[in-house]
Amino acid sequence: VLMACADGTAQLVALETGHYIHALRDHSAGLKSAEFSPDGHRAVTASEDGTAKLWELRTGQCIFTLNDPHSSRTQTAKFSPDGQQLLTASLGGTAVLWDAETGELLYNLVGHESAIVSTAFSPDGSLLVTGSIDGTARVWATASGECLHKLENPSVVFSVAFSPDG
Repeated sequence: VLMACADGTAQLVALETGHYIHALRDHSAGLKSAEFSPDGHRAVTASEDGTAKLWELRTGQCIFTLNDPHSSRTQTAKFSPDGQQLLTASLGGTAVLWDAETGELLYNLVGHESAIVSTAFSPDGSLLVTGSIDGTARVWATASGECLHKLENPSVVFSVAFSPDG
């Protein structure tokens, strides 16, 4: 089990025994999310300090830090289904798609007028969706960073998801 904690750590715990395996410590503010990579060997954490970090779970070491290019608090970080990309989203209303091997910024996904509070990848990883306090969800192409659809709602979009069949 991986827990994102308000003290800025992510705790990796063996469910069978309840023993703590690693405390992933390198953020300077509370964590907002933590997620395993699809292969279970790495994890990504997102923090109010404006960063996301990629971790090697065997050693508990930070592989690299992703800095929000807009200096905003990072709300969420997710792996693409194939584990090759990372998606971060911030209170500043931007999302960023990163290369999960190198940490290179691939695309800056700009268009929301307020905080992004939810993100999801499509099952095949070709699309992603962002949901915002601005009352919109936006669907983006992961290969180009292009916004394909703007879905408007009269109230805040707190959660977004793709159907399992795409």
